[in-house]
Amino acid sequence: MSKNTIVTILLVAVTLATNALSADAQLRVMTPPGLAAGPVDVVVTNPDGQADTLLGGFTYVAPSPEIASVSPGNGSVEGGTEITVSGSDFEPGAVVTIGGVVALPVDPPVDPPVDPPVPGAWNEPAGFTEVINEPWNDFTTQGWYHGDNNSRGSADIVGGKLVWTYFQGSSGGSAPGSRVLEEGMNFGPTHYQRDEGVIHSANWTGHGSGVNKFRFWQRAGGAHHGYLMFETSNLEVAINTQGFALGTEVWRWDDADNQASPSQSEARSARGVPHTVESLLYKGTAGNADGWVKVWLDGTLILHFINKAFTPSGESPTFAGAHFAPIWGGTGGSLPAQQTLTVDNSYVSSGDS
Repeated sequence: MSKNTIVTILLVAVTLATNALSADAQLRVMTPPGLAAGPVDVVVTNPDGQADTLLGGFTYVAPSPEIASVSPGNGSVEGGTEITVSGSDFEPGAVVTIGGVVALPVDPPVDPPVDPPVPGAWNEPAGFTEVINEPWNDFTTQGWYHGDNNSRGSADIVGGKLVWTYFQGSSGGSAPGSRVLEEGMNFGPTHYQRDEGVIHSANWTGHGSGVNKFRFWQRAGGAHHGYLMFETSNLEVAINTQGFALGTEVWRWDDADNQASPSQSEARSARGVPHTVESLLYKGTAGNADGWVKVWLDGTLILHFINKAFTPSGESPTFAGAHFAPIWGGTGGSLPAQQTLTVDNSYVSSGDS
């Protein structure tokens, strides 16, 4: 392929149709939407399969928000003054801070209802046995144990949904409350499936550590946990093994050994929007790196890691139980405003497939 070929606008790794040609040395196309801001490679592939790549040949630029005015421009030091911020390129879920402190919306968006996951209808393997399927009617039903930490927040049942409230000013590293599934503790099958519907409040602020813990997996014996988390202020779904695997690691959507191929947008949740999170784990055999884990967000496989060592020699390859303990961040930090995390329905099943 001639090196003087000029590409004016191209999609990454796209094969151009022959009718896109406008001249022997030019191809004119439109850039596709949906890619993240930053440089991308430009690839031209001829019908015979020969290709050439210009690394970083095109850069996507995302418009930055611009503030035109704030009205009124002053108010009491006691707070509570309603102001209007006008400008352009404000995206849904944008957060306003004043003097470094998050300002709550005057009319906070009402969290829409989450459609509960349908057991077995999405990605549950055939032959699995239901351990629990709860639309959150009572803290003591179906084998769940509930603990509450009123100094950091509260955990309440509201309209059949489990709502964790994180109080303004509370520090990182603790959950407002927890839920531990006792029924089925140390259940025998080695595969473990979980589905939940979840909403972060529209004003959710990610912890500075980038860690917003959601749910835990517990090994047999109860000594170690791994957890699913919404990482950073972008709320990208990730896994932190934290002793569940042999060696603590964080597994993300863009890791080279991720067997799934999601886009960044597919791995990212949004504030004030209902999502369904599913996971399927196999602990593998004791002492071997043959375990694996899959995670789906809204039905799309976003994480798939294989050949992982989850079970030490001599330990049973079963699970100790299912835990909820949504923790805002690691240590330190101070929550700038009260926020909530809502879970609608939790479905747990297990099997040997």
